[in-house]
Amino acid sequence: MGEALFNNRKEPAFRQVVLVQWPHPGLHRIGFVTNRASPDVREKLGSDVEAVFVPHTPNPASGFMHYAPRGSLIYLDWTIEDALRVIVSGGVVQPGSDRPIELAKPASPQSAAGRG
Repeated sequence: MGEALFNNRKEPAFRQVVLVQWPHPGLHRIGFVTNRASPDVREKLGSDVEAVFVPHTPNPASGFMHYAPRGSLIYLDWTIEDALRVIVSGGVVQPGSDRPIELAKPASPQSAAGRG
């Protein structure tokens, strides 16, 4: 991973920020398209497959590598740096937001008890 991130390649290690449905449909994690799948993988899985690195929070140097169909990915207009800030902050930092987002307050136990 260090070699991929810190060598003097002309092409960046991460090419595009995406959302990947993982670990199941309806939940999304930030991922980075790293490359097109190899010819052998494309032959077996289909021609429209990307190699996607899905980092862990808060340590983006570790994570999982997935082969994902392009159609299952949501491509974001975020910079790599923005995505890394979101990952390292645990989601506290969000691109395009200069202040924390107001979250909905959960119902109090008293109000939930009075509904029955």
